[in-house]
Amino acid sequence: MLLIDAPSVLIDGEGASLLTPVSRAWLKRIIASQVPVLVFRAGDHTAVIQQELDDDLGVHVVAGERLPGLGAMMTLLQQYQADLSEAWWLSADTASFSLAGSVGCGSGVLLGSSEVPAGLGLRVVLAQDFADAPRVMIPVGGGCWHDYG
Repeated sequence: MLLIDAPSVLIDGEGASLLTPVSRAWLKRIIASQVPVLVFRAGDHTAVIQQELDDDLGVHVVAGERLPGLGAMMTLLQQYQADLSEAWWLSADTASFSLAGSVGCGSGVLLGSSEVPAGLGLRVVLAQDFADAPRVMIPVGGGCWHDYG
């Protein structure tokens, strides 16, 4: 499962897409692998994200400008019956990783930062941007992370 916190990952402050041809192709490959992809905090820019992804049915954009609370997030994630210990959280917002760790995400990618703060509650690696994320998304047990669903 891939959980994406949209601000500064998929969209900039004005709501313009940050997807490049490389990152779009990577995301399409993930969707083709039948990995559930959830996008959070798209706010008013949900349509931009869906248009960028050609309204792909493999992506679920969760409505709202804020992250769900812990209970709502747990309820939402239970619908997918995914092994969250193998899930990845992608965000440019350090504070969002505590929620990801609380729901059981095993790993995360912090985008656009030069250091990983301590105490985030999950294993976190650094990437420059969304297109760079696949380079660092290596499961603890090796192999390709999307093989674990």
